Amino acid sequence: MTTYGALDDPDKERKLWELYEEVNRDMPGPVEYKMAGLAEWRKRMASPAHRLDEVLLALAGDEPVGLTELCFPSGPDGPAVIENTGTRRDHRGRGVATALKYASVERALAAGVISIITGNEKDNGAILKINGKLGFRPTVPWLSYTRRRPDGPA
Repeated sequence: MTTYGALDDPDKERKLWELYEEVNRDMPGPVEYKMAGLAEWRKRMASPAHRLDEVLLALAGDEPVGLTELCFPSGPDGPAVIENTGTRRDHRGRGVATALKYASVERALAAGVISIITGNEKDNGAILKINGKLGFRPTVPWLSYTRRRPDGPA
């Protein structure tokens, strides 16, 4: 396991983007995931809430096979957020996501945050189990609403 910043690979940006796209495409959600181009992904990752030095990667040899993001959207005095925990399809069921999420919790606690927030889709049993194992408990539900464009696809 390593951070994106510590990964010594001249092609690491492309590899992280491809991994990010694969795991996000497979995450359950209310709407189908739309792939972001590399430029759009770069823009998202340049946000102050996202710190590439806090993107943890699981490696198989030199290849990233899992990731999780530790974010600080409210700055150092607010809660940390762990998001986008996922593993390549061919490495699932081996404890990779659990190890990544555990390492992110440890990093957040070491940074002195007051609390850690994580979330997942209600039907994602695998990550629900991991979150429970790591001590996360449900809070007041957050409702998301989706509205399609009237002129868009059904």
